[in-house]
Amino acid sequence: MIEYTLTPEELAALNRKYAGPQIQKWQRSMTREEYLQAMFDGKSSADIMLSYFNNDPQELKKQLREWGLSQEQERRELEELGRITKPIEMTREQYLQRRASGEGRMRISRSLGVDNKRFYALLTEWGLREKDAEEWAIELLITQSDEQSSEEIMPETQQGNTETLAEIGAEQETANLQTDLQKSEQEATSILERDRRISELNGQINDLEARYQFDKERTLKLEGDVERLVRRLEEEERETKHLNELLKGAAIVADQAGARINELEEEQCALLAIIDAASENAADPVVIIRVPITAAMQPIQQRIGVYNGIDLFESAVEAAELDRTRVMSELFALVQRVADYVTSDLVELIPGEDVSKYVQRFMAYHNDQHIERMKIKQQAG
Repeated sequence: MIEYTLTPEELAALNRKYAGPQIQKWQRSMTREEYLQAMFDGKSSADIMLSYFNNDPQELKKQLREWGLSQEQERRELEELGRITKPIEMTREQYLQRRASGEGRMRISRSLGVDNKRFYALLTEWGLREKDAEEWAIELLITQSDEQSSEEIMPETQQGNTETLAEIGAEQETANLQTDLQKSEQEATSILERDRRISELNGQINDLEARYQFDKERTLKLEGDVERLVRRLEEEERETKHLNELLKGAAIVADQAGARINELEEEQCALLAIIDAASENAADPVVIIRVPITAAMQPIQQRIGVYNGIDLFESAVEAAELDRTRVMSELFALVQRVADYVTSDLVELIPGEDVSKYVQRFMAYHNDQHIERMKIKQQAG
């Protein structure tokens, strides 16, 4: 017995031989252009769906969505395809005759039902794309028509006299002269039309130059505006940096002020304790004066008010007849002005805070100083 090992290729061939037919998965294979051409050729959606979309309407709808073919879009593209593929049933001579009769190019193109690209491609094929070539072809067609008409006028028989031949020759010469005159007139018209077109082109060139100059000036102006905005932005950045530095300094000052306020509050507590102890140990009775703390502003005006209060109190005391009511009124008014002056000073020193407690501490401190001086004076006496 001889053993033989199959090669990979032979083994694969053997498997394919005994595996039977392979079932391949259906895949869409129709292109967008093939679909539009089939619809243009008159095939129904059912035939297309059966042949190319596994007879599944959902697959066809899905493919149409991917192609971006709505009903309206499909209709427009089929119309465009008709204009592209529609045969042009018109000869070169027929086109020249229609032009010679005064019909315009656009009107002829629309009457044929084709797009402009195919129409001008046909003119190029005929050698009539340029207006000058077309005009010469029209003149040649007119000349040939006139000569053919002249030949038809000739008598069918060869009999005739010399006068008849002379008349025919004169008529032929007249026709030739008229043809030459028409050619000259058409050439003059062509030259005038060319000059008009050149003038229009020059006008368009001048307009384009003016627009270019305007756009150039506008561009320069915009560049200047951009430069100014950049400089302003740089200035604002520098100012912002400076303000940030000032804010940092203000924060440091605020921290220092807060520390000082804490120290003053501690001193206030100590002074209040001293005042309480002094009031408990005081043997002599005291007089307490109470004045309201108002929201006073502008220390300079408050200072002037203090001076005026001193003058009024002085005049009340120095009056010939001492009026105790007036004296006490001016005294309390003077004390009120002093409290307002102190309040306005503290409002400027500590903005944004309630300064009432600081005014109380200030007045209490100087009150304690006054009591201490009075004690020393009594001890000395």
